[in-house]
Amino acid sequence: MITTIVEFRLPTPMSAEQAREVFLNTAPKYRGMAGLIRKYYWVAPDGATAGGIYLWNSRADADAVSPPMTGRPSSPKNTAARRH
Repeated sequence: MITTIVEFRLPTPMSAEQAREVFLNTAPKYRGMAGLIRKYYWVAPDGATAGGIYLWNSRADADAVSPPMTGRPSSPKNTAARRH
């Protein structure tokens, strides 16, 4: 199993209620994604940073996502991806 943690800074902070609404609206696109076991959403207490924690069956499954969810981030100042 591979865990990928994605983090990004939001253009404007959001409340927990706003984050919940956004997360509920985006969740369907991850259902049935090949190799994805589970996705967790998170938002920092100050609402300025958010992201996802993805559990994959394999590295190949994680790497098949475009942009790849493992390795170097595509935009270092906006996102961070780490493989654990």
